[in-house]
Amino acid sequence: GDAIISIDSDQKIIIFNKQAEAIFRYLASEVLGRSVDILIPERFLKMHADHVNQFASSGDQARMMSTRGEIFGLRKNGEEFPVEASISKSLTNGELIMTVMLRDITERKKMEDELIHERDYSKAIINQAPAVVCGLDPDGMINYINSVGEKLTGYSMSELLGRSWWDLFYPGDEYAQVEKLYEHFKTGDVRDYEMTLTTKAGEKKIVSWSSVKQFNKEGKLTEILGFGNDVTEKRRADRRLNAQHAVTGVLAESSNLDE
Repeated sequence: GDAIISIDSDQKIIIFNKQAEAIFRYLASEVLGRSVDILIPERFLKMHADHVNQFASSGDQARMMSTRGEIFGLRKNGEEFPVEASISKSLTNGELIMTVMLRDITERKKMEDELIHERDYSKAIINQAPAVVCGLDPDGMINYINSVGEKLTGYSMSELLGRSWWDLFYPGDEYAQVEKLYEHFKTGDVRDYEMTLTTKAGEKKIVSWSSVKQFNKEGKLTEILGFGNDVTEKRRADRRLNAQHAVTGVLAESSNLDE
């Protein structure tokens, strides 16, 4: 549950519930009648006092306290911890009483920090990958592309975010490739699936794609991750080699006829 702390017009504590005792590690008897400052890290005291005074004189009856940045509490043992809090006010026997409801979000912040670290680590790896890496939502809207993809397509990530991958890179008759791809998607992810995309400069690039579809807990598709290798030069080299083989074959056949 939430800690509930009420203060009077002098910012002295008049209510301190059981959850507040558990979070701040004070007994109510230790804090009642004392300034609320004992629950706030020293570096935030002025900001907190200004915020409370401004709220007291405003027309608002309640507001979140975290709209001005992160806020922290101070336990009896001197440990600081992040909190999520709201403040409300009322008149009791003609005196302004302000009540704060807060919760300790230490574990949530820890999880968020770990996710941010994981995301940044993954992003660093993806940007170092030698292949194109892109993330699309189920409708094909672009969520992410790495630096290799930017270089290949000629677009920066800021130009691509929120745009349709399929409409942008497979215009006109080229879109038939997308329809064919979705037929393959019905049987699962694709591996080494070649498509010809059109770059910002109008060049045609043959890219060999592999995909990984991401689903949520309910089994709903949330994202398609694509991993692509530019095989344009390899395919051109293959065509040249095949042409040379064809010419060699014709010459050999002609030589045999002459004999």
